[in-house]
Amino acid sequence: MIVPMEMTCSYAPEGDHEDPADGPRIFDVRDLSVTFNGRSVLRGVNAMALDRQVLAIVGPSGSGKSTLLRTMNRTLELTLDARVTSGDIHFKGERLYGNGTDPRLVRKRICMVHQKPVAFPMSIGENVLFGVRFHKNWNGRTKDEIIRSCLDRVGLWNEVKDRLSDPASRLSVGQLQRLCIARALANDPEAILMDEPCSALDPVSTARIEELILAMKPQLPIVIVTHNLAQARRISDQSLFLYDGQSLEQDTTERIFTHPKNGRVRDFITGKVG
Repeated sequence: MIVPMEMTCSYAPEGDHEDPADGPRIFDVRDLSVTFNGRSVLRGVNAMALDRQVLAIVGPSGSGKSTLLRTMNRTLELTLDARVTSGDIHFKGERLYGNGTDPRLVRKRICMVHQKPVAFPMSIGENVLFGVRFHKNWNGRTKDEIIRSCLDRVGLWNEVKDRLSDPASRLSVGQLQRLCIARALANDPEAILMDEPCSALDPVSTARIEELILAMKPQLPIVIVTHNLAQARRISDQSLFLYDGQSLEQDTTERIFTHPKNGRVRDFITGKVG
């Protein structure tokens, strides 16, 4: 089980910054360092995500954005030779890397939507139920109730209600990404992480995913990695800028994009560096 700890959480990113927190903190990343094969990937990262808000993680390629995201639901350790070497992450005041923490329970509570949508080799309906069956997380719900409610939440029900027994692989890429989100929602997660969820999608499908993110925000916190700065501005409340494995600045998205304090952040936002 996850080990509770005190609720006081510090936020101290590198540099002289005001605390941008305005509401209950769900994630609090503290001095987190990660290595791959002994090579430093994240170094002393500090960050936080607020309840019922969208946090966008932005920065140049190779800055550690996806690595940070994967530490937040303990899927990082599924990669050989990946290690959290110091620091911790607190989720609702609980230590995710504390002694006795069950990684499987963490992954059930904090679901991940990946960059490339993957259809499991089963029907559309059974894809929705996959995590529910694995975790035995029925909560008094029937199969039909779960399938309909989750597909309806992602705007897929009317598109697929007459072919729930068809292989999920027959869906378009945009539909499949929404199915992956429905599969995550079926587990009743307490937070959702998204790693470049629109990078393989056309503009219409991207708009649908963005609308879905905004619709989910009142129910649960969302953390998204994106290379699309315009997307970060459209959908996020907070933005965290990573550079070379370090957290340089976090603030409201409006302030990050209009009045960044860090010079590297300013150069990236204005397009001077990529």
